[in-house]
Amino acid sequence: MDYQKDGQNDVDRTIPNAQAMGDPSIDPSNFLNFDYGMEWQQYNPHIPPALPDTIPTDFFQFVTEHSSTTSSEPEGVTTTTSEKALTTPQPAISQDAAALRPSTPESPVAASVRAGQKRPFRMVETQLNQTVFTLVVGGQPFRLSWESLKSDGPSNFFTEHFKKQKTRVMHIDRSPDTFALIVRHLRGYYIRPKDDLQNQDLLTDARYYGLKRLQKMLEEYLYLNIGGRVFRVSWDLFKKDGTKNFFNGPLMHTLFSPHDSGNQTPPVYIEKDPDIFADIITFLRGYTIHIKDEVHRKNLLKDAQFYAFRQLTERLLTAQRTIDGFTEEGSAEILLQLQDVRKIGLQPPKVASNKPGAELSCYEWNMSRVRYKREDTLHALLIQISHFYLHVHDQASGVVITMNNGEEETKKLNSIAETVRAQRVDEQVYLDQECAMTVDDREQRQIKDLMEDNDIKPRWEKCQKCSSECRVLKLAVRRAISAVHVVQGNLTLTIARFEAVSSRLRLNMKREFLPE
Repeated sequence: MDYQKDGQNDVDRTIPNAQAMGDPSIDPSNFLNFDYGMEWQQYNPHIPPALPDTIPTDFFQFVTEHSSTTSSEPEGVTTTTSEKALTTPQPAISQDAAALRPSTPESPVAASVRAGQKRPFRMVETQLNQTVFTLVVGGQPFRLSWESLKSDGPSNFFTEHFKKQKTRVMHIDRSPDTFALIVRHLRGYYIRPKDDLQNQDLLTDARYYGLKRLQKMLEEYLYLNIGGRVFRVSWDLFKKDGTKNFFNGPLMHTLFSPHDSGNQTPPVYIEKDPDIFADIITFLRGYTIHIKDEVHRKNLLKDAQFYAFRQLTERLLTAQRTIDGFTEEGSAEILLQLQDVRKIGLQPPKVASNKPGAELSCYEWNMSRVRYKREDTLHALLIQISHFYLHVHDQASGVVITMNNGEEETKKLNSIAETVRAQRVDEQVYLDQECAMTVDDREQRQIKDLMEDNDIKPRWEKCQKCSSECRVLKLAVRRAISAVHVVQGNLTLTIARFEAVSSRLRLNMKREFLPE
């Protein structure tokens, strides 16, 4: 069979019939070359190629009536049953016979064609997703499919550009090294910045390209450069010590607040000890910090206060808890260094006494004590003070003791007084009825014992400050433990124990040599 000749004869036989129909839109030379509107050289990749709304209703009838009975198929080509049904002429059937013919089920495609609906075309979306676009970033080309470009989200810098521009090429003046990592993310791979600089570059470009998923992933961790060492810490870890600290407060606000200038936020650098910060991270992860010595504790405390970690600060503060079971109430007590007392833990006394201190009973003294809250428990406050002077005045009316503190101690006591709403710090101090006194390495039961001690008697001098007849003894206190009260509106101290020397000789004997 001569396929070319037979095919040409079919066309020749069809042309007159087509022309006889008077349809100028039919090109006889291209009769069976139907193009369903798919011009791939000019299509918009973001709008799926469209099919005609309907196939003309007389299409199948036209083909049936004007097709040749002689097959024009090449040898070896098999015609399906459905195709033969469309191309084989059917004998004429009378209306009566057609009415008697049993109805056959109509296929969904035929029903949709008859109803004027679009034919299903499921391959369009798949073909569009595999369309390749070229992104030239910093002079380096990157080729990505449409599916990869929209993997971070349907709307971003790339998808919006190609929807508006009839092109598959984009030039971007950004870092190609950073974009190479972004390409891995768009292709579905997990990326992890190697340091704080790379993390900041990725975060900046993720915002620039509108990649919200990548931005959210990068913002889950904070890269910190502490004294030259980089730490990668989850934001959730900082919440272990509370919601209000340096990182969850001002730093988070600085990093995540919108910036109108558009400039890149520099990486976080903090000029602190990285070893101390590593210990703090260990604590936040739930482990116990091994405190090497007192210097290590003070350094930890200093940085914990800098980062505003309250729970860690409380644990690092040197404190001793006791129960005073010899009072009527048996109150719980806590002993702190004066400089370790935090204003947030201070609580006013139950009752602020208006009587002079000399007239107060033991019960009234206890009721006037300043309290301190630690770990949700109230304690009666005891403070430890070091290196100050006591002046013991022996007057006709009785013994009066005054206190002379250093500048730092005075400032701290004034801060405590302000917090508990006291007017000022009383210069006069009182001794507990059972005060434990050690003067010149000898225990003294009462203050009057100092007047009768043969070694101390020569050190009593005439007081230059008191107008009445008075003699005074100066004691250099090495350390003391004192309760804190509010009496007559003033912050008043009651000393429970102290160690002191009464002369320069005794002071020199207490000096220690430096290690050789």
